[in-house]
Amino acid sequence: MSNTLQKTKIFSGVLWSFLMRWSTKFIGLINTMILARLLTPDDFGIVAMGTIVIAFIEELSTVNIPLLLIRNKNPSKTLDDSGWTFGVLQSIVTAIILIAIAPFAVKFFGDSRVEEVIYFLAVTRVIVSLRNIGLVIARRDLNFSLDFNYMIISRIINLICVLLFAYFLRNYWALVYGLIIAEIINLILSYIMVKYKPRFSLKNIVDCFKFGLNTIPLFFARTLSFKFDVLLIGRVSGTGVMGMYNVANELVSIFTNELVISASRGLFPNFSLLAKNQEDFKRVYLQIIIIAISFSVPIGFGLWMVANNLVLVILGKQWIESVVFIRWLVIYGVFASIISLMAEHPLIALKKEKQANYLVWLRLFILIPIVLYGYKVNGIVGVAMGMALSATINFFIIGLIVCKILKVSFFTIIINSFRPIISGILMCYVIYLFQTNAWYSYFRSHGLTITKDIIPVINLFSEILIGIIVYTSCLLIFWFMQKRPQGFESMIFNKIYKK
Repeated sequence: MSNTLQKTKIFSGVLWSFLMRWSTKFIGLINTMILARLLTPDDFGIVAMGTIVIAFIEELSTVNIPLLLIRNKNPSKTLDDSGWTFGVLQSIVTAIILIAIAPFAVKFFGDSRVEEVIYFLAVTRVIVSLRNIGLVIARRDLNFSLDFNYMIISRIINLICVLLFAYFLRNYWALVYGLIIAEIINLILSYIMVKYKPRFSLKNIVDCFKFGLNTIPLFFARTLSFKFDVLLIGRVSGTGVMGMYNVANELVSIFTNELVISASRGLFPNFSLLAKNQEDFKRVYLQIIIIAISFSVPIGFGLWMVANNLVLVILGKQWIESVVFIRWLVIYGVFASIISLMAEHPLIALKKEKQANYLVWLRLFILIPIVLYGYKVNGIVGVAMGMALSATINFFIIGLIVCKILKVSFFTIIINSFRPIISGILMCYVIYLFQTNAWYSYFRSHGLTITKDIIPVINLFSEILIGIIVYTSCLLIFWFMQKRPQGFESMIFNKIYKK
């Protein structure tokens, strides 16, 4: 495959993944905006306790079959069918485990309502596993448009189902019932949209199991590193605080973790293809990391500055206590997402699952004591601060190690980070200068009728616009001052110039 064609496929895959993830998260954002006004933090907290139990048991007992099928250089129908069969069987086993441990989850969290929620969510996981494996095959074949269309339609179905139940029930069961009905509809949809029809097969089950022995510890440790704070808060606080913190965490992830998840979804099939050419792999790897940093820095800095207005606009006044969580969690989200992009899928694509395992467990061992100490010193806020500090430390430690494994320059990544970081700091300073409620006085002085409730919306959008203009301008100015070195800016400039 020619370099030009390969580049086209790489950026096409990433573009489709970005479009899909951000479109689905935009739908999810609308969902959150409405649900935050129909339900209470307590409702969100109960469901969050159930979902976190699901997440841990799934990662401890589930093989990520899509990664195996996509990475395979000699795809076959028997392997695809075996992968689908293995996924269904493991989801049934997982559901049985969840049902068995539900009473223990009640003791851990101290809320009896969690038990029934886990039972329903366990059934949901089995329904999800029955989806057509052809959706994964489409990604392997770089047919991201099909993946995009399915995900968008399925998210809209989720939105409609959950909101309908929330409108009539006005309690946490709306989140559970809405999800179950939506997943049943999405299951049917997967067989309507995809021609491939999986069949029960045990021929390559052993291959699936062997792959799982290496990847299960990795994804379990990753889930624990992403959810340790939520697990701790669920143990030491009530459902109200749990809901407040978890919604803040989910809101931050839309703008940080999701950026990288979307990139990884599109990059993994291409990384697998590039694995045979080390030089091409390293070149693309560095480009992607630098792009991720250039996007993540302004998003992270910007969210810290606009957190107050963001919460008022998206969640409402009753969620204002989540602002302090958002500000610290966004630091964690930025660093943690970049670490995941650097150290997980690229290593798996190169069949270095053991090294990926070691790194994710090292990351976890650094995170846990820092977060526990943060809680001891400053309570729930200290947990968020601990997450931020641990991710910052992990970025440098994990970054150095993974770059040594892949034989790429960590110094190059750091050097290319200076322009985004300095531009981000200047962006924050300018936003700070413009942060005021003077809009209200301005409208009143000009005889315009406006309610105070609309002021946060005006402030938020003006801050975002100012941030985009300042950050972009500073980034380009510094790039020209440094005589246009190779980096993210040169890639964009060359794209525009060629056109």
